[in-house]
Amino acid sequence: MNTDHAFTVFIEIKKYAEENHKKIITEQDARFQLIDRFLVEVLGWPRESFRTEPHIDEGRIDYLLLQGDRNKFVIEAKRAETPLINTKEEKLAYYKYNGPSAKPAHSALRQAEIYCMDVGVQFCAITTGYEWIGHWAIRGDGRSKNEYKIATFPTLKSIEDDFAQFYELFSSEAISKDLYKFYFNENEGTSLNQSETLYSVRSDNNSHMLKKTDMTRDIDKVFTSFFSSMSGEDDSEMLINCFVESKESKESKETDLSLQKIARNIIDGISYVDTNPRYGLEADIRDAVASERGDFALIIGNKGAGKSTYIDRFFRLTLESELRSKCLVLKVDLTLSPGNISNITNWLDQQLSKICETTLFPNSPSFDDLQGVYFREYKRWSQGEMKHLYESNKEQFKIQFGEYIKEQRLNQTDLYLANLLWHAVGARNLMPCLIFDNADHFPKDFQEAVFQYAQALYRTIKTCFVICPVTDRTIWQLSKHGPFQSYHYKAFYLPTPSTKEILQKRAAFLQSKIQLNEPSQREKYFLTKGIRISVQDMNAFVACIESIFIETDYISRLISSLCNYDIRRSLELTRKTLTSPHIAIDDLIKTYLSQANKIRIPPQKIKKAIFLGDYSQFSQEDNSFILNMYTIQSDQISSPLARLSILQTLKQKYFQTDDSDSKYFEVNLLISYLEPIGLPRKVIKRHLETLFNYRLVESYVPTDEVLLDNAKIKITPSGMIHIELGLDDLTFIEHVGIATPIRLGQQLNDMRTLLQSRKLDREDWASISGTFVNYLITQDEIFCPSANSLPGQELIRSTLRRHCQPSNNQ
Repeated sequence: MNTDHAFTVFIEIKKYAEENHKKIITEQDARFQLIDRFLVEVLGWPRESFRTEPHIDEGRIDYLLLQGDRNKFVIEAKRAETPLINTKEEKLAYYKYNGPSAKPAHSALRQAEIYCMDVGVQFCAITTGYEWIGHWAIRGDGRSKNEYKIATFPTLKSIEDDFAQFYELFSSEAISKDLYKFYFNENEGTSLNQSETLYSVRSDNNSHMLKKTDMTRDIDKVFTSFFSSMSGEDDSEMLINCFVESKESKESKETDLSLQKIARNIIDGISYVDTNPRYGLEADIRDAVASERGDFALIIGNKGAGKSTYIDRFFRLTLESELRSKCLVLKVDLTLSPGNISNITNWLDQQLSKICETTLFPNSPSFDDLQGVYFREYKRWSQGEMKHLYESNKEQFKIQFGEYIKEQRLNQTDLYLANLLWHAVGARNLMPCLIFDNADHFPKDFQEAVFQYAQALYRTIKTCFVICPVTDRTIWQLSKHGPFQSYHYKAFYLPTPSTKEILQKRAAFLQSKIQLNEPSQREKYFLTKGIRISVQDMNAFVACIESIFIETDYISRLISSLCNYDIRRSLELTRKTLTSPHIAIDDLIKTYLSQANKIRIPPQKIKKAIFLGDYSQFSQEDNSFILNMYTIQSDQISSPLARLSILQTLKQKYFQTDDSDSKYFEVNLLISYLEPIGLPRKVIKRHLETLFNYRLVESYVPTDEVLLDNAKIKITPSGMIHIELGLDDLTFIEHVGIATPIRLGQQLNDMRTLLQSRKLDREDWASISGTFVNYLITQDEIFCPSANSLPGQELIRSTLRRHCQPSNNQ
């Protein structure tokens, strides 16, 4: 809630209203001078959300406010001199709808109710600008409206005194979350929140970080050098051998959905990156060189798809040598910039000038070189305004011309850069290929400035090929009201490769380095990477990689899914798993070296490392990849299967259709679908926010940072795998489930008794897990007694029951 800033603005408007109250008389005065300002500047309603005076059968609504394409809020405006509330009190109060205090507002309240019915809105306000009334008009709870109350702010001072509640009743942010319902339920005595203390099953529930061995820290260096790096940095061999071209897989199918969404909403002519030289980027560059005309291309890919790697490899290795020799490749890495939008143009001019100068003149340009760069100006000076100096004193002419170039090089870098590029085109027959990389690491305004710069340079130097790698999020950010609307460009989509294939290629590359014939070359290569562990140890390390992540299909699928096929996150989770103390990699290496055969690691042990990481127990705040599926809130007690119920519904929606858009479910409709089984609206919304923050669900619009009621969402690969883990994975139940704070009862006592055993064997852990599942089912039957009435909900509950511990009376 942005209440601090809103309150500061409110005080300014309050002062203006009090000083000009004699001039604010008519309804139009109130609307223009006060109500409009309150709505936009204080309550955060965007101007584009306003519909003023829309006509309906019963008349015209003063204000109808929308969120997205949904009607959300009705406002009835009245003359500033019209009293709405019969009270001398200057404080917030909730009065009976038919009580004497609300009597002056009755006609306005009934009018607003009719408008709410017609446009499908539940909440409305009546205001003069000085007085504000909030009315939850449409309830559907079977009560007479005479039992309802209205929220009243009789003066601006009452708003000032209870500003937080004013903001949480009428602001765009608050109405998107239905916060007004909390206040009305509380003041009408119908608030049914159940709150109670929750208890940890473990008495020693303090998760702590486990100590790592020296070898584990060394292994971390190896992983960083050979597996975490996406680009290969300066190692061209790694770039050649380790780049993965995407093939048919779960990852590519998810890419298809993303591509369809972009093609349908933003770019008509988008196509996949094609490795065939007759098509795609290489063909476009060949055509640009041949026709001596430039082009502008976007390389679109999800975060971590390897866009930078693809472009580096394309110009260094993929592009045929003859064509490459005709290209002047100038790549700017925006992550090196200070990120200052006001100075980004100058910074780009300086960087490109420096790179272009170094590429064209490796030993720094001589005067004769610079004379060639400025040949047109040199000729114009010698034949035009400086002709007499040129003919009488050529040395002085050259000195002055050199000063002119120096001035541009130091203080007018845009002109210096333009001359360098024209020299490359005109004198050397080169096609400048300008690459603006990693702009999407910065906010939207910064990205837009970079894109505008690239377009300006492209239009100035017609014979250049500009490439901008961007994410699908950037496309959404800039397409609706940014420069992408105005300019021509070509778009290529880079699918995301699988984590397993990347690890396979990197492992094979590392193995080739381990097996170098010359020991001195091998040692030198590894020392330059900062790696000092023995070659034998590295052989064993590669064997561990193969055993854990490559040969075990389930583990590679688990990691990729948990990371939503984001390669960087997948490699990060792989590294965390590999170096987790629960894997004990140094013991595995010793085993490999002593037995000289393949290592077999139980999947349960690997999953434990994934779930717990470096910690002794599962800790939600220390884990950004795993979400506890059974968590309930102590101030909103509900079914511990709420998250699984939400995900199961979204999963059914996902597989119900092949159409990419139809896989999304509107938040409002999802809530309406699940409320009848016993999940309250506020509980569903709270869990949805958590699922969204942990990437188990995603919005149709990639730039959404919060989920509004009208947002469309779908389940992600991480959400899919979390259903699998939460329902049918005993390791997850044992290590993540048991860490869940639960309600007091016999099952809590039973689990604590078992955990206090001196030595827990496999059978004891099975009993603890079974008792925990019993608790989940029992609590769910209390809070969601009709869950089985919805298709799909019975499936998750029957799947869980298979793991129940038989009760003592059976």
